[in-house]
Amino acid sequence: MTRATRSIEWVLFDWGNVLVEYRPLGLAKLAARIGVELDPLSKFLRASRWVQGLTVGELAPEVALERLAREFDVRLTRADVVDCFRADVEYELPGIRPLLTELQGAYRLAILSNTFFGHWDAFEGSALYRMFELPIASHLLGAAKPSPEAFQAALQRMGTTPERVVFIDDNAGNVAAARDLGMHALVTDSVATTRSGLAALLC
Repeated sequence: MTRATRSIEWVLFDWGNVLVEYRPLGLAKLAARIGVELDPLSKFLRASRWVQGLTVGELAPEVALERLAREFDVRLTRADVVDCFRADVEYELPGIRPLLTELQGAYRLAILSNTFFGHWDAFEGSALYRMFELPIASHLLGAAKPSPEAFQAALQRMGTTPERVVFIDDNAGNVAAARDLGMHALVTDSVATTRSGLAALLC
């Protein structure tokens, strides 16, 4: 794609279900690694807001691992957790890489994802990750979508203003929040929808 809309500089992508297919397999793998049934693990994570705390950076990975150790009398490393949750996010959506290749050179590419170390560590260093100039993760940013703080912090890191950004997400609430801040934004459910939506915005 060539730069047709001169005011747009960045294309900002969500990660799960936009770049990769999210398949919720990791929690069951973690339960098997710990040696407990899935239900008590799920209840503990919900009650302790384990994932939520990690996602916004309020809970350090080391503290999260210690809480699991105390609750289930098991020792896990960060790498153990990453190995379990890798299965959630390792399925790259067919056709996304050619689309990114077309965008490169005409637009700067970034990611803004609500995530935690179990997913993000598995993503870092991948071929897809390296296609982005600025991959931004909520747990490192200290804020999660759809909060204005997350988008404003991302804009600051990109060194740009909302009207120079196209934001793409599969979550309509996140897209609405981006639009409220003045970004161009579209909801997607497939690479084909992303492609056609970008073509309409960038023509």
